[in-house]
Amino acid sequence: MSNIQHKSLFEFSGKGPGFYVSLSLIIIIFFLGLYGAIAKSWTGDDAFISFRYAQNLVEGKGLVYNAGEKVEGYSNFLWTMLVALGMELKLDPIHTTNALGLVSFVLTILLFIYISWRFFKESTPYGLFIPLTALCLLVHAHFREFATGGLETSFFTFLVSLGFAGLIFSKSRRGFLLTGLVFVLVMLTRPDGFIFYGVSFLFLILTASSIPKRIWYFLLPLILIFVPYYILRYRNYGYPFPNTYYAKSAYLAWWSQGWRYLILYFKAYYVFILLPVLGVIALIKVRNSWRKTTRFPLRFNPMQNSVLLSLLFSVIFTLYLVRVGGDFMFGRFFIPITPFLFFLMEIFANRILTKKYLIPFAAAVCLATYFHWNPDQIRSVSSKIVDERYFYPKSKIEEARQRGRVLKKYLKDTKAQVVIFGAQAMLAYYAEFPTVIEGEGGLTDEYLAHLRITKRTRPGHERVAPRDYLLRRGVNFTFGLSDSPSSGGLTEIDFGGVTGTVVVYNLSLMRDLKRFGEVRFVDFEELLDDYIGKMPSIPQAKILKDYGFFKQYYFDHNSDPVRQNAFIRVLEKE
Repeated sequence: MSNIQHKSLFEFSGKGPGFYVSLSLIIIIFFLGLYGAIAKSWTGDDAFISFRYAQNLVEGKGLVYNAGEKVEGYSNFLWTMLVALGMELKLDPIHTTNALGLVSFVLTILLFIYISWRFFKESTPYGLFIPLTALCLLVHAHFREFATGGLETSFFTFLVSLGFAGLIFSKSRRGFLLTGLVFVLVMLTRPDGFIFYGVSFLFLILTASSIPKRIWYFLLPLILIFVPYYILRYRNYGYPFPNTYYAKSAYLAWWSQGWRYLILYFKAYYVFILLPVLGVIALIKVRNSWRKTTRFPLRFNPMQNSVLLSLLFSVIFTLYLVRVGGDFMFGRFFIPITPFLFFLMEIFANRILTKKYLIPFAAAVCLATYFHWNPDQIRSVSSKIVDERYFYPKSKIEEARQRGRVLKKYLKDTKAQVVIFGAQAMLAYYAEFPTVIEGEGGLTDEYLAHLRITKRTRPGHERVAPRDYLLRRGVNFTFGLSDSPSSGGLTEIDFGGVTGTVVVYNLSLMRDLKRFGEVRFVDFEELLDDYIGKMPSIPQAKILKDYGFFKQYYFDHNSDPVRQNAFIRVLEKE
């Protein structure tokens, strides 16, 4: 492979008409891609979990989902801190996360334009410069989609890409120190960032000409920043991994679902089928020159190092994804390694194709990426893997905001415990429930996260709060539950147009809610008095059955000996 001319990105010596054509093309596609990312901007329900953690932190309650409950229900510490910073500055977290995601998207594109310029600025004919990786990312639908969404995906991808560039181009101690810092930020952003850090460490061992000097400077940020952070978070939460790790059963191998996740992504972006073909041809062409450099440590030039590191990142991270079963969000976990897949294609193409074929090849790859296959199954609610953006239009967020404002009026200043089922984290954030349990998945609940799984279903949604657990905790209301835990309209409650279900009838809370004329529910005290008055005409078997429900619903959670004794006296006669 050719040597690299280490010049600044802005040293455009001998630029001719071809350069300006390239620049114009890049600018046009860049703004079209950015427009596509902005036009697709959205915010998913999971992002609101981080929003609630950040909100509680800003309000002085600590980095918790519920005040007093130390559960690490987020898996994006650094991202949550940035959201909290935005809240401290009075910024809407939706705007904050979308802006950070879009900036990260732009920086990743610019970074790979720079890397391509360093490697390939003279490889195409007519003076043209085609940064294939950057152009493919700009037309990659899901790379644009996850530029927003409220989650850390785009930010995480940029940090991994920045660390990649640091490993390839750094020569000084300062460079390796900064690269080590970047990868610490990667791990602080997402726990699986440890994989990229470990792969980077392996890469340095394989390629470093002076191992101690480089590795010690690379390790220094880990020792000074990440280790103290990890000790503090362990002392605070009490588990070696975030609660989400246990809730998603990441400790259990799920190869079949992981392969399904992998195959679905590569079927959608079928352009990647070219990658192994190009790789084999490139390997055959360079095998003689590589034999001379395969002594330990590997004496590779920067381009060869970039091939090795891209392969290590892509292969090892893919194996990890397949092992844990992927994710329920289509393509999201593949976004961080997608730049490296395209970059490998760019390197292989520049190595094996003659100049006159590079431009049509680049055009074909970009078109194939843009016209990807969009499987209908990822838009189905029943599917284990879905395209989340379709389920969270801005209208859904606005609906949650309005419902949340209504519920906040009645419940924020109470001691109510609420369970949310389904995609309801945004409702919990806007309603500011005092205590809320995510009843499907258990991301923010320690008990649910550690429940034993008997059957694998949908990744991240395999645990549902048992009714006995809700009763034991004295949960007052549920929202978003499809199967009511009791019968008829007896347990229904209407908060001024927002309906829910009463799980436990708390006497003081319900009496307080009676002050609001628009809050409608069955007054259970009146119902009991009426029932007790009719008991002489009610069959004993029915009284026994009804009392079982009354006990769970009311008597076990309230002191009401007069009414309870009325039932006990009747049942003792049996």
